[in-house]
Amino acid sequence: QSGATLYVQPNSSVNDVLRGTIELGFLLGEPVQARRLAARLEAEVSEVEAKVAGEPTVSAFVDTGFFITIPERSLLGDLIRRAGGESVAGETPGPDPIPPERLLQLDPDVYLATSDSRVTLAQLRSDNQTARLTAVRRGRFAVLPSRLVVPPGPHVGRALERIARALHPDAFR
Repeated sequence: QSGATLYVQPNSSVNDVLRGTIELGFLLGEPVQARRLAARLEAEVSEVEAKVAGEPTVSAFVDTGFFITIPERSLLGDLIRRAGGESVAGETPGPDPIPPERLLQLDPDVYLATSDSRVTLAQLRSDNQTARLTAVRRGRFAVLPSRLVVPPGPHVGRALERIARALHPDAFR
């Protein structure tokens, strides 16, 4: 109604974040700063990808709360893939929770939880079903700060490193 121009930032992959950074720079009249920022982010992402390049793919489950996970075609899904992981939930898991008995069949190597989920390793270990997950038994659990891994933005390189360290800790020693 106001006649204001609307810009919707692309946000379903690292490449979208890089593209959105440059587009926003042009829209705000700061194309040089935007290109510098995009170049820095691209370098951060490349550095992490190089560290995990020789590592085997690790299966992972991302819990955003109540066993609801993320699609592969999302920023967090792209970060998991770039970090050398693969979601056990598949390409399009849907909006419903994954039942613990199904999660036990999928049996991820690593269990990742967003901080907004408030999931803890102690909670998972106290549940009869989730306690049997390989990731939980081996303590391969990490909390990902939601402010870092969910919204698109200039923190995408740090988010990727955080995930890669959870999936491939030996690659960072």
